[in-house]
Amino acid sequence: MKILLISPLTTLEERYGGVGIANKEGYLPPIGLLQIAAVLEEGKHEVRVLDLSVLDSPLHDIKNSVANFSPQIVCFTILSLNASKAFAMSRMIDELANPLIVFGGPHALALSEKIIQEQKHIDVLVIGEGEYAMLEIADAVQNKKSFHDIKGICFRDSNGNIIKTAARSAIKNLDQLPFPAYHLLDMKAYVPLPHHYKRLPAINVITSRGCPWGQCTFCFESLQHCRFRRMSPQKAVGLIKMLMSIYGIREISFWDDLFTLPHKWVYEFCGLIKKENLDIKWSCYAKVDSVDLPILKSMAFAGCWNIFYGLESGNQDLLDKIKKGTTLEQAENAIRWSKQAGIETRGAFMFALPGETSAKAEKTIKFAKKLNLDYLQFSYTTPYYGTELYKQCSKEGRLDLDFNKYSTFEPVYLPEGYSSKEELTNVFKRAYRKAYLRPRYIIKKISTIRTLSDLSKLYHGFKIIIEFIK
Repeated sequence: MKILLISPLTTLEERYGGVGIANKEGYLPPIGLLQIAAVLEEGKHEVRVLDLSVLDSPLHDIKNSVANFSPQIVCFTILSLNASKAFAMSRMIDELANPLIVFGGPHALALSEKIIQEQKHIDVLVIGEGEYAMLEIADAVQNKKSFHDIKGICFRDSNGNIIKTAARSAIKNLDQLPFPAYHLLDMKAYVPLPHHYKRLPAINVITSRGCPWGQCTFCFESLQHCRFRRMSPQKAVGLIKMLMSIYGIREISFWDDLFTLPHKWVYEFCGLIKKENLDIKWSCYAKVDSVDLPILKSMAFAGCWNIFYGLESGNQDLLDKIKKGTTLEQAENAIRWSKQAGIETRGAFMFALPGETSAKAEKTIKFAKKLNLDYLQFSYTTPYYGTELYKQCSKEGRLDLDFNKYSTFEPVYLPEGYSSKEELTNVFKRAYRKAYLRPRYIIKKISTIRTLSDLSKLYHGFKIIIEFIK
């Protein structure tokens, strides 16, 4: 069975809310599709992957792939931001070749029945984890069997009726999955944003699924109700060794929602990195209440140079309202301990949380400056459909339902505490100005320049900041 997996076009400009970022950096492989591809290949299917974000002529490449490969199944994975583009592209493919068209991804999970009712050309939606659902769909098509016994899908039968099957259980043992099919893409096409790496080539890896906390009102994980699962430390290190030996990878960006739990796993992982004598740099995401100084020192010793913390706000009442489960004191401790361990810190903050005012936003800016982070990211609260935050924002304030704007860098929600969208955007620009154009911060960054590469990264990073504040 020939299967074409497509990651829709999402430019950096779209991802960052329309700012003029026009370069080839900032893209990393679509891990979810590559994992599905690996399972399909293991099941003896012939697979191709198109990542439209790194192609110069996406529509031309789609047409060529459909014409030359002649797939019987075409699958898209979608976010809210790129869903409308994917719908248009899939309609074009349907007219060209009429394959079975399958959609999956976060947006498909949140709006499955609405999508299949409105998009008449879509045949099947995968709801939840897609690896074995896609394998069963491919096997059913190949063997001309019904989809009725496949769990975790929503489909249109031969009579046009919409059928939603029982939920599929989450994969319990991630070690059973083959390594993602990185070989199906040109790894040379992927380079992180300037301040997201120390060494190239760099690639992204995911070692876990779900979240052990799983209560934050804004997070999509809360929709899936899946327990936290991790591949074994041995499997994770084996994946790193494969990437280093085959692709020459020198740095890993771990995309796990929360990398630093459980501590036993992290200590074992770091121990294996050192035991195998792997020369690898890496970064990850963490929650401020999930670290302490000993675990951070162990991570630094094993090559971790940067941690991205979700800090969200400098107002404790707003953190409590979104069920973050952390305190401002924990945030200060985590940043201080990271610095003591020799790990750089990135921090993410959201403006326009329910209950926020410009005065509370100013408190967040002051808190962010106080932490003296190495990099800061400010974004707008984006209440994705189906989350608890979406329900809350629908009742409090003004909510824009144009999903094409759901990048987190366009204001789609205005709390009651703001008089206008202009007031909110001014807060956003002021935050970037105060964080990045401080003499202390600029001097600190200039002092870190050691090579021409450092200078180039700093230059391109500041160009992006200027786009945010102009």
